[in-house]
Amino acid sequence: MDRKQRLAAQRNRNVARLNEMAMAIERAMCNTGIPKSEKEHFLNWVVGSLWSNFKEQRMNQRIVIENEIRQLGIRFPNGTVNRPYEFIFDLPTDKISNISLDGAQEIGLKLEPGGDGKYFLKGKPATPGDFILRLKYDTIAGEPSSELPVPVAFNPDPRTIWKNIPSDTTIPYHKSDCATEYIKVEAGADGSPRKDIVAASQRGRSHAHEGKARDDHFSLFHCEESDWYIIAVADGAGSAKYSRKGSEVACTAVIDHCKALLLQNPTFETAIRDYEADRNDKDKRTEVTRHVIDIVYKGAMKAHEAVKKVAEAHDGSKLKDFATTLMFAVCKKYHFGWFIASFWVGDGAMCLFDVNNKTAKLLGTPDEGEFSGQTRFLTMPEIFRDPEVVAKRLRMAIVPDFTALFLMSDGISDPMLRLTRISTITLNGKSSITILKTVSPRMRLVALTYPTTTRLQKTSFWVGSTSGAPATMMTEQSQSFIKDKLRMMNDKFKESDYSGSPWDNIIMQKSFSFSLRILKLYKYMQEKNEYVLSKQLLRSSTSTGANITEGQYAQSCPDFNTKMSVAKKEAAESLYWIRLLMASGLVPNEKLATLHDDCEELVKMLVSICKTTNKRNFGSF
Repeated sequence: MDRKQRLAAQRNRNVARLNEMAMAIERAMCNTGIPKSEKEHFLNWVVGSLWSNFKEQRMNQRIVIENEIRQLGIRFPNGTVNRPYEFIFDLPTDKISNISLDGAQEIGLKLEPGGDGKYFLKGKPATPGDFILRLKYDTIAGEPSSELPVPVAFNPDPRTIWKNIPSDTTIPYHKSDCATEYIKVEAGADGSPRKDIVAASQRGRSHAHEGKARDDHFSLFHCEESDWYIIAVADGAGSAKYSRKGSEVACTAVIDHCKALLLQNPTFETAIRDYEADRNDKDKRTEVTRHVIDIVYKGAMKAHEAVKKVAEAHDGSKLKDFATTLMFAVCKKYHFGWFIASFWVGDGAMCLFDVNNKTAKLLGTPDEGEFSGQTRFLTMPEIFRDPEVVAKRLRMAIVPDFTALFLMSDGISDPMLRLTRISTITLNGKSSITILKTVSPRMRLVALTYPTTTRLQKTSFWVGSTSGAPATMMTEQSQSFIKDKLRMMNDKFKESDYSGSPWDNIIMQKSFSFSLRILKLYKYMQEKNEYVLSKQLLRSSTSTGANITEGQYAQSCPDFNTKMSVAKKEAAESLYWIRLLMASGLVPNEKLATLHDDCEELVKMLVSICKTTNKRNFGSF
């Protein structure tokens, strides 16, 4: 039998089977008593009913699977623009197929399948805002594709919001937005190494954002004839419109006064040696103290008078318009060690650091109280009225050696002293100690910095040496190396990446982004004529970020704890208003879902911070 004959036989068998089935149905309808005229209508009804039941059953199976997917509670965590993002979640791949995520590619993300039903959402989001990503999948064959909307939000990087506007060069007393200085001090006549001086100053980010000039100043001097070192740092008050001039005048006046008295002062030198020979002799100590008062204390008074004269010469201004802090030190190395005398008024810090002994000692006490805003300034007349208070501002000591003497304004000292961390500056990914050692075995560069950062903002400090290090002459190539490193640092500061600022703190970034999104929600609710709850939410949410920001610049540990506790309460209140809005239906839930997650995360972080700070024993050196 050929192929055609086989196909014909198969068709015949199929036709015969269909005929048998038709005859069976016909007999069943006759036995049931269905009239011949109704048989076709009955058959149509039966087929239609069965088809409807079939479709309903298939739809119910799809709904069951969709409900199962919804019950998984898939929520994509919020992220930050231009930062790597990755989230892993599970799907029942034995029940669904053809899985995709609409809208992911447009914002820089990609959904990748893994083994055992795992899926990876990864990428680097490029656009800030609130988005609805749609998870699409197939369930039952013949049923339409299903989808699950999943909200996600990507916060803008707060650092990209800040501008770096050059200061107006036409303003009175203009100074450059950043400054550095390096003083190389050659080895002594006997070949013993001596310390070099390095200083750097950079205006703060808020000043850069508003195009304001730098308020800080520093002055450095080393006398080759007498080997005395003089270094001064002043931080102009941000609220004083001419403080940039006040800080400059104060530093210059101190350097000039101390230089004149230390260039040739054999009486002072003899008094220091006599005092070192017998430190228990009160008369010898008194003699040294008398010279310190003439040089250091009167130097501070000269600075006060110099700033006062500038203020009087400027028509229409007051002394407080030139308000500035001031700290300065004079020191010299003798065969028995280093003699150091210093004066300090205002916040910031002066610190002796010894890398060998792993010690750091403050040379005074900052002028700051329990709460912020209590810093005192050189321009305040009462600074010099109380002899007991003045005595506390003076320091005099003899130490065997030290690695570095730091003079830091509050841009460095505030985070440093609160967390009591010490770290070294890194250059090109390596410790600066290692790099500088390759240039000159006697060089050491150490800085007190904000934890895990390399910030040099608002500081002047010394480059020191370790005792016993071999004496080497600094070549021109080595000098160029150091200067290039300083220039590189300051070029980095000029850019918008303010590495090491408190804005690198994750809680700062999250609270700032949260407040921005609340502002948009507030505008939306105002357009919908909802004025009561919107204002309540706006107040509490923006207050959260404001208190967190104040806490980063707190003047003391109790002040920091207070600000964080207030922020925690405000964040909890914000969470209440968001949940109330979600329950009320006044605002679509898709607009609130990610805000709710952000706020809940803020509350948890602040609760953790408050618990940690209450347990931690904060202190100074």
